[in-house]
Amino acid sequence: MRTTRRRRLVITGTILGLGVIGTGVAAMAVAPDRPDRSASAPGSSTPATDVTPVAVDQATSPADAWERSAEPTDVATDPPAVTDGSRTDVIISLATWDRPSSSVQVNGYVAGLVEDGGTCTLLLKRDGTTATATSSASSDATTTVCDLLQVAGPLDAGTWSATVTYRSATVDEASSTAEVVIP
Repeated sequence: MRTTRRRRLVITGTILGLGVIGTGVAAMAVAPDRPDRSASAPGSSTPATDVTPVAVDQATSPADAWERSAEPTDVATDPPAVTDGSRTDVIISLATWDRPSSSVQVNGYVAGLVEDGGTCTLLLKRDGTTATATSSASSDATTTVCDLLQVAGPLDAGTWSATVTYRSATVDEASSTAEVVIP
């Protein structure tokens, strides 16, 4: 019983001692140099560095510093994105078989166009069989996004081709074909 108690005291004392030493080392590492502690080169009585305190201008705020900054010289030179419908591309961003819902799910968007009210249509084809789904589209910051296009099974196993078409009062475009594999 006495040995166990003595062990506990020794372990506790060791842990506390290491904690005190660690705290002291950490404090010395982050504490600013004091004038009475100057570093010297080995074998020399001359300090290796001369540290001079710098006064902080209390009248200068971070906002003042920002205003005094020089204008940037590296700036973007890309032309702005065209979003008026004059150049559009329908893009399939995801085309996959979703096992839990037993359906093909497709996401897409129209690059170069920002508008509400269009319609997205998914056309799936395989060996003369077709399946379709339709969803509405809505504007995003820089594109027009098709809501989820989903075709539920039963669909035959194999590779299907997927195409998304976007139609509105101003645009009638189709995407490139993407493949969807149904296991």
